[in-house]
Amino acid sequence: MSDDVAAKAHLLKDILSPPALVAIAKWYGKVDDVSSAQMAAINSKSMTLTCKIVGRSQKDVVITMKPKLASYKDAHDRLFEMKALAQEGLGQVKPPKIRSFRLQPTGIPDGIFIFTLFPYLMFSPPHGGSSLFVPAQLAQSYVDVKYIGMAFAAGVGWHALNTLYTWTLCWKHSIPFGASVAYTGMTMFTGFHTWVDLKKRIREARIEAAKKSQ
Repeated sequence: MSDDVAAKAHLLKDILSPPALVAIAKWYGKVDDVSSAQMAAINSKSMTLTCKIVGRSQKDVVITMKPKLASYKDAHDRLFEMKALAQEGLGQVKPPKIRSFRLQPTGIPDGIFIFTLFPYLMFSPPHGGSSLFVPAQLAQSYVDVKYIGMAFAAGVGWHALNTLYTWTLCWKHSIPFGASVAYTGMTMFTGFHTWVDLKKRIREARIEAAKKSQ
C-alpha cells in the first residue's frame, strides 16, 4: 500500500520554519544545543530531522509519529500542532486560550439516560400508583433496586471524573469563569463528549496560532 505522506513529502518539508524545526528537535527528539534543523524525510510513521549541534557535526534525529499519520492533510495539521506543543513545552509560547463555551449536543442523550431513567427506575413505587410507573415496576421485578442504584452511582461517579478533567483543561487554557462553569456543568451532564469537543477546539486554536506565527 502506498504511503500518501511519503509521496507528498516534498510538499511538507518546507511548511515549518527553521526555528520551529529546532523546537521540535529539542522537544520531541530530546536533543539539546541544536543550532539549526531541516526536515530530511517524512512518512506516515516518522519524521527525520537533520540537526546541526553546537560545537559538533550534524546529526539525524528520527521522531516517531504516534499515532501514525493518516494522510497529507493529517500530516500538515500534525506538524503545526507539534510545532505549537514543542514551543509550549520549551516555554517559548503560551497554550491557546478559549474564550467561550460551545455546546456539544452528542452527549445529551447520555445525560438524559443517566439522570432521568435511573431516578425513574429507582424511585417509582414497587406496586400500584399511576400507570406511568408500570415500566419501572416491570424493571424492578427483574433487577433489584439496589443494583439500579449502584449503576446510577457508577455513572454519576464517571461523569464526576470527566468533570474534574474538564476543569483542568479550563484552568490550563485560561478559559473565562463563566465558560468554565458551563463546560464543567455540561460535562457533569453529558460526560466525556464535552471535553472531547473542548480538546478539539484547543487543537484547532493551537494549529491556527502555529500557522499564523510562521
